[in-house]
Amino acid sequence: MVKKKKKKKNKRKGKNRGLQRLWWIYAIAAAAIVVVAVLCLKKCDTPTPRKGSIVSDSQATADSIYQLGDLNPVQLATAQELGITPAETRHDLGKTLDSLVKIADGDDYRVDYMEHSMPYLTPGAAQLLSDIGKGFRERLQQQDYREHRIIVTSALRSMEDQKTLSKSNMNAARQSAHCYATTFDITYTRFYQPAGDGHDITVRQLANVLGATLKELRDAGRCHVKYEVRQHCFHITSRR
Repeated sequence: MVKKKKKKKNKRKGKNRGLQRLWWIYAIAAAAIVVVAVLCLKKCDTPTPRKGSIVSDSQATADSIYQLGDLNPVQLATAQELGITPAETRHDLGKTLDSLVKIADGDDYRVDYMEHSMPYLTPGAAQLLSDIGKGFRERLQQQDYREHRIIVTSALRSMEDQKTLSKSNMNAARQSAHCYATTFDITYTRFYQPAGDGHDITVRQLANVLGATLKELRDAGRCHVKYEVRQHCFHITSRR
């Protein structure tokens, strides 16, 4: 009988120890949940940084004073003088790309997805593009407008790229300054808007700020500029 009583006591002790362990496990788990919840609440209270966005208006135009008209023959002649030798295909460009500047998103401009061209320019054209982007941003800052950046939509093309484009776009010239890496397009109906403060501005106003920036550089002999109505862009060739 004594042995049976001892066995029962030992079983009870074992059960009690097991329950104590379970309670400790539950207590630790509950504490961990509380800690995670507090951290989550702190994160929720921290404001999320605003990301940039694209602002656009397909109907936007620049004022007539900025609708500059340096036609293709003028731009082509300058491109032939200062640019690279055109390549039949992108593969043929080969090592030529090593002498060019690859343009990419930065503080001065954004680079659009380019289906019919490549993001490469001569050093002179790349510097011009950077100066356009800086001048555009400075004009906005001077007038206390919210920061925006220009968007480059086209740059270097192979002859094959140009032929493909001319099939779908009747306005595309058979001989293009784009094939010499001296020329690029900047849209005037879309702009990149980073997070930030400042007065709001319409896309049409942005088109005029861009137009004023280009006119100043054109008047200084830095570039040729053609205002493209159907393509919604400024077609620009560097003169250096």
